[in-house]
Amino acid sequence: MDRFQNASSDILDNGPQPACLLGACFDLRSTKYYILQPNERILVSIDVYIDKMDADLQGQIYSKSGVAYKYGIVAFNAPGIIDADYKDEIKVFFYNYSKEEYIINRGDAVAKMRFLKTIKASKIVTEIGGCSCRELTMTMNKDVERNGGFGSTGK
Repeated sequence: MDRFQNASSDILDNGPQPACLLGACFDLRSTKYYILQPNERILVSIDVYIDKMDADLQGQIYSKSGVAYKYGIVAFNAPGIIDADYKDEIKVFFYNYSKEEYIINRGDAVAKMRFLKTIKASKIVTEIGGCSCRELTMTMNKDVERNGGFGSTGK
């Protein structure tokens, strides 16, 4: 089953694809034209939604190493985490560390995405100086439903 849905079929007719045969990540492509000024941050539209993700998975967004090295453009909070219950459009948060403006053209591969298993802890113990000071038990709040991304689950 295809896990990706793409709203603009002319950009990603086949959805996100690895850049090469043994690529560990899917390339994500911009659907719009952007000019990223020096020291500026922007959200870039990818126009991809994850149709279904298993509860024990998470998506992670990374910079493209060549773009980061050559131009100083990075996915700012990499890895950006996509929770299993996230259903909105995937967007990538970029920052321009260079002294030059950077142009993102429609269709440019701007970031990479991969999926990893998530292991949820049932208990966390904090220690200071070898002394167990605090024990936290992780509980799942089943009544809270996700609403959005980029800060929607807390400040």
